[in-house]
Amino acid sequence: TDGAGNISPSSTALAITVDTTAPSIAVTSNKSALKVGESAAISFTLSEASTDFTVADVVATGGSLSNFTGSGTSYTATFTPTNNSTTAGSISVASSKFSDAAGNQNTDGAEANNSVSLTIDTTPTTAPTNLNLAAADDSGISTDNITNKTSLLTISGNAEAGSSIELFNGSTSLGTTTTNSGGVFSK
Repeated sequence: TDGAGNISPSSTALAITVDTTAPSIAVTSNKSALKVGESAAISFTLSEASTDFTVADVVATGGSLSNFTGSGTSYTATFTPTNNSTTAGSISVASSKFSDAAGNQNTDGAEANNSVSLTIDTTPTTAPTNLNLAAADDSGISTDNITNKTSLLTISGNAEAGSSIELFNGSTSLGTTTTNSGGVFSK
């Protein structure tokens, strides 16, 4: 109604959407363990679109994130572990780091799916040591490692426990073996 008492026609209805639901996030990795030279693809899946989720919202330990990209509800990054380390990797997103279109901030930082843990071993292994020809194969003076045998020789030594060892004669592989829990091998 205006000042003269004239009644206006009804206006167009105003549609109001009420959103009080906080967005959530799930963090996943394509790998659970990383070694020298490897990296992991990390995915961040949001329950609602966000325009303010950035790499600064992510905490990464035991390595670093790069190639962060995405929009809406789907983001990705590359996790590269720290060199010469066995420190576990962790990628997580805490509460109150991003919001949805209504301004609701995420509140699920303590949930299990908000973080990923990775086993990391980027310490290069050392070369095998204490290489020895088995006494039964040593046809010269014992422990001089001189033999007249040309095949089926047994060689032992030490290396990192659980390591895979490949023995060579020049560039020809003589076979592979694995060290025991004490770091001893024999092939």
